[in-house]
Amino acid sequence: MAIQMRRGQLANYDKNKMLAGEWGIAIDSDTERQKAFIAFAPGIDKEVLFAEDAAEQISGATTAATEEAEAWAHGDKFDTREYFSGDGATTSFTLAYEPSSVSGVFVDNVRTTYTRSGKTITLATAPQSSSNNVRVDYTVNVSTDNAKYYKDSAQSSAYNAEVNASAAQTSSNTAVQKAGEASNSASQAQSSASTATSKASTATSAASTATTKANQAASSASQASSQATAAGNYAKVAEAWAVGTKDGTDVPSTDPQYHNNAKYYADQMGTISSDVSNLKNDMTDVKNRLNTGLVVTDQGSGVVSISLA
Repeated sequence: MAIQMRRGQLANYDKNKMLAGEWGIAIDSDTERQKAFIAFAPGIDKEVLFAEDAAEQISGATTAATEEAEAWAHGDKFDTREYFSGDGATTSFTLAYEPSSVSGVFVDNVRTTYTRSGKTITLATAPQSSSNNVRVDYTVNVSTDNAKYYKDSAQSSAYNAEVNASAAQTSSNTAVQKAGEASNSASQAQSSASTATSKASTATSAASTATTKANQAASSASQASSQATAAGNYAKVAEAWAVGTKDGTDVPSTDPQYHNNAKYYADQMGTISSDVSNLKNDMTDVKNRLNTGLVVTDQGSGVVSISLA
């Protein structure tokens, strides 16, 4: 059984052109690109790992793991490398960590251009199907995401918790004090409300009394007005009885009070006195004429006595 073998530059290796049982040897001058592949069918191959490469990879992996562990423990940065297998269609590859910087992206050990967004590396062209033919070398900064950071954060949180607990106790004491003051204020407010209610009741009673007094005053004023009117009328009547006038005007003879007043009777007495005087004169004249010695005497009040001289 003859063993078929192909050789050339790694960039020209195409596993889809390999036949079952063929070897593909990359003879680049760069030792990292010196590789060997065994094809089991067109498009299906495996890369041969040499002892030297295995030792180097193990050493590199051990060193990288140690650096990474120390970085996660103490807060630092470390360099790492990730491999991806191309499938001829995929152009985006997601890293395990978000890089702080990327040293390089290689496809089949050839540096290539890329773009990055967070953990995602995107290539312009999908790498051909091959095992671990995409390599990304990058640096991870774990200065805020490590054991030391969380220890320091825990200590800071514990201190803050203690400070907050003390502040909470102070706030609680203040709240109790304020509650007591509020209770006292509420009691005073209740007392003031009771006093206000009592004052309002007293004011209502006083208002009611004032209303009663006002009504009484109005009634008294009405009575006084009526009495004043009656007094005026009585004054007019008294005037009529006294002098025979009302409001300064003579009472007409048709008024019953015309013959029932002091002036009327005084006038009558004047008339009677005049009549008596005339009668006396007449009697004197008679005496003289009779010359009989008769004596006529005025007794007053219209009474005349006659006697012999």
